[in-house]
Amino acid sequence: MSRITRITRLRNCGVFRDFEWPSDLWEFGRYNLIYGWNGTGKTTLSRVLRALELRQRPVTGEVVLDIGGNQVRGEHFPYSSLFIRVFNSDFVEENVFQKNGGELPPIFVFGKESIEKQKEVERLKIERDNKENERNAAHDKRRRAERDFGKHCIDRAKVIKQTLRVSGPSPYNEYDKRKYQSRAEQMVADGDSAKYRLTETERDALLRLHRATPKPKVPEITYRPHSPQDLASKVSELLSTTVVSVAIQRLKEDPALAEWVRHGLWLHKERNSNICLFCEQSLPSNCLAELEVHFNAEYERLMQSIDDQMRSLEEIGKNARELKLPHRAELNDDLATEYDQAEQDLRQALNIFQEFVSQLITALKEKKKKPFSPLTLRISVGADNTAIAVNQVNEIVRRHNEACDDFDRRVSETRDRLALDMIAESLDEFVRLQDAVQQAAESVKKAGQAIKRLDLEIARLESEIVEHRRPAEELNEDLRK
Repeated sequence: MSRITRITRLRNCGVFRDFEWPSDLWEFGRYNLIYGWNGTGKTTLSRVLRALELRQRPVTGEVVLDIGGNQVRGEHFPYSSLFIRVFNSDFVEENVFQKNGGELPPIFVFGKESIEKQKEVERLKIERDNKENERNAAHDKRRRAERDFGKHCIDRAKVIKQTLRVSGPSPYNEYDKRKYQSRAEQMVADGDSAKYRLTETERDALLRLHRATPKPKVPEITYRPHSPQDLASKVSELLSTTVVSVAIQRLKEDPALAEWVRHGLWLHKERNSNICLFCEQSLPSNCLAELEVHFNAEYERLMQSIDDQMRSLEEIGKNARELKLPHRAELNDDLATEYDQAEQDLRQALNIFQEFVSQLITALKEKKKKPFSPLTLRISVGADNTAIAVNQVNEIVRRHNEACDDFDRRVSETRDRLALDMIAESLDEFVRLQDAVQQAAESVKKAGQAIKRLDLEIARLESEIVEHRRPAEELNEDLRK
């Protein structure tokens, strides 16, 4: 059975202002003698033990006793199961010499037939003592669990507060453990923590937006993509066109010479000159006529069409080459990574398109050298992704512009999503610590219920043991006489 081994602490208790059991003082033995002058605290000690007997809190001060290795505080005396009896002046006044002429308490007489019940009472008190120790241990375990759980909530709330704090007004500037605990409990009840988790990429993007400052709007790209199939069809048509005329063989066989002569014929006609502008000699009478037959209207139309198509293709290629795209720094930070990929896709599509246009121009230059022969376009016309890539870039630009219109709301939602992600991330630890608190509390409750049951059984047996009514009345009458 447990016993008192030492008086651990007495503070502001009678003459004891701040008493701590010295390390060199022996613990209480089976028999103990405490003596001292009047006013040195003997009665105070007896009253502390009397409060333990009566299962009452000490009247004043802080009291801690070591009972069976457990530290029992004065406020826990009402729950103590230690069997103790104290005979001091207070007991005498209450039970022998009543002040103010009051009646004495009843005298209990135990009958012979109550021996077995008394033994059962003693056994139950031992069992109650063990349950009391269990409850004290459960109390300690619950306090530790509550401390660990509280520290977890405080630490996680602090992380959220430090991560999402801003200079202006924000609910996260005053974020505390109560808000964290309340939202975590709701998440546990709903069982939907998985939907709040973010990937590393998503988290980085939202953090950038959280730290971002508003940026101006960005104009969309106005580039109009051209269909490679349409361009190839037009070039193929020109390549397959031939000039039917009485051709001068040497010009037909020498395209460079033919182009030079063609330009010279135009100059002579423009200036109405019969003198060779190169050698300044008179031209033969039929020279210009033969050349005009060679370079007839059909030939001129074909050359003009080829030149026009080449200029158009060069302009198309130039537009693709000089297309200006928004700089990533102009967009909101959370869109930067997505924009980098879209910009790369667009530039790649434009490079492929420019190379295609260059091949078309080369084919037309070859046709100018061979206007009298049909040619075949030998260029692969694949799928063109330019339009798709332009739309992707413009979609990001539109999202940036929308965000500029609603920056405050979007940033507020971003912080909420980050907070929920951080709560969901720590939810397993939250549940583990919360369960530990609940299990410890359940252990305290079960021990308390067992003690209550034992108290009721002990009280029942003691009431059966006590036979006090008639003997007590007779003895009280004798004492009055």
